Formats: sequence, structure tokens, C-alpha cells
Amino acid sequence: MKEASAADSGQAQRARIRAPNGWPWRRIVIPGLVALGLVLVPPQPMPDVNRHQAGEPAAALHVPSGRGILPNGRLPAAEWADAAAVSVAGPFELRLKQDERYVYLGIRFTGDMHTGVELYLAAGTAPPRKLHVSAALGEAELGVAGWSDMRWGGNIDWTANAIGLIVVEGQRQVVPLEGFEFQIAKGMFTAQTWRLRIHLKRPDVFFPAASDPQQPGTWFAVSLAEAETPAE
Repeated sequence: MKEASAADSGQAQRARIRAPNGWPWRRIVIPGLVALGLVLVPPQPMPDVNRHQAGEPAAALHVPSGRGILPNGRLPAAEWADAAAVSVAGPFELRLKQDERYVYLGIRFTGDMHTGVELYLAAGTAPPRKLHVSAALGEAELGVAGWSDMRWGGNIDWTANAIGLIVVEGQRQVVPLEGFEFQIAKGMFTAQTWRLRIHLKRPDVFFPAASDPQQPGTWFAVSLAEAETPAE
């Protein structure tokens, strides 16, 4: 199943990459990375809090309350310690939490580094949405005729860490990252049960593995409803 958008390949050919707000990426050399604090450290394992396996029953996963995050692709363990975790054998680990205004979703690589992702979301009767992250952020909706064309920028309901590019000795390179982090406004949908699908790119990985991009019923279900307090 191949879903890589034409925008991905087109962006890779440009000598100058522009972020969604229209400002050009500045050329940065390796010393600049040190100055910006982007020197990588070995990834730290996430704590075993609210951990689930991807093959567990289809009941919606409860999304716990937690603190806000800085969506920069670093995924520090302390920042995600209060989140629910879903382990996907090999490729990545999914983290989810919420506060009063936002849902926070983290994708931490446990295998290959990926340089793009499309997060599919659906809830209730609202049109499903596809949130695209590469060197730019984009969004599409699912309608009767299929998925709309990607709309670049203007993502007022969500944000995520876009792929960073640097120029080293005349060659463009991707700034290494440990994963993707999303901050999504709860106002995107009114329903309390959301469904999600993940397409990691370069290399391609799909979650759930057998999910259909046109059928939200095949996507992973999560619940934003408050957890019931056990009776004493």
C-alpha cells in the first residue's frame, strides 16, 4: 500500500525549503546545531506507565490526563511519563495524553528514523482528517469522492514538529529526530471517541497494520472520556 504524496517528492527537489509560514529555512552548519542544543543524546527508555500492546482487544484506549508538551521531536521520558503507551513491535511506540484543551500524541522511534508522517483522525460524524508532517505541515479531509488535495499551512487546530533541514558542505541533510510530537485541539471533533491511523514514511510503516485509509472503522480507537472511578 503506497500513499506517499507528490508533495513529499516535490519538496525534496527544491533548493530552498519553506516552512508553512512562508519563511525560508536558514542554512545551518554543524556548529550551529551545537549552539542550538540539537546535539543528540542516546534515547532514554520510556517508563512503563499505562502500557498496552498493539494487539490487545479493540476496546477504546483511555487517554489519561497529563501535562502539556513542547512538540520538538525530542520526546524526553519525563515529559511523557504521564501518558498512556502503546508498543508497536519494532517500529515505534505511541504515547497519548490530554489536558482541558489539547490531545498530545507522541510517536517515538524504536527502529528506523522516519522523515515524514501522516496522522489520520476521525470522530463522530465530522469529516475525517489527515495531518501531514514533512518539511511542511499540511492537512486533507475525507469526503464522498475520497481524500481532498493537501492544504499546506493554515493548521489552526494542531501543530507538530516539522522535519528540519540543514546544509553541510553544500549537501542538504535531515536534522536527526527521535520521533514526532503532535498537539491537537480537542475542538477539532466533538465526539469523545477518536480513531487514529499512522503512516510513517521513508521507510513506510502503517498502524494499525491492516487498516484502510478510507475506512475509519479499521483505525485504532481512543477515548477522551473521563475514566470511571471504581466504587468503594
